[in-house]
Amino acid sequence: KIAEYNENKEVIENLQQLLSRKKEVSGEIKKAESEKKKCETKNISLYKKIGSAEQKLVTIKEEKENHENLLREYSACDLFLRCMHPNGI
Repeated sequence: KIAEYNENKEVIENLQQLLSRKKEVSGEIKKAESEKKKCETKNISLYKKIGSAEQKLVTIKEEKENHENLLREYSACDLFLRCMHPNGI
């Protein structure tokens, strides 16, 4: 058995190194997967924020357009009232 061990000593040591390296790599993989999951969660959160901001932008544009329409209507009414006033044109 000792002779067999000596013949395979290098292979056994190499196997131990490989097993040790496998354990290290497995740990690195778990860390990377954990980091990936955090990034995916953050990514989803950012997508939600972008969607919310885009919706706010649409709402603000609609409100701006409505406000401009109301200003035009007010200007037209104000001009009409000034013209129809006894001291008007």
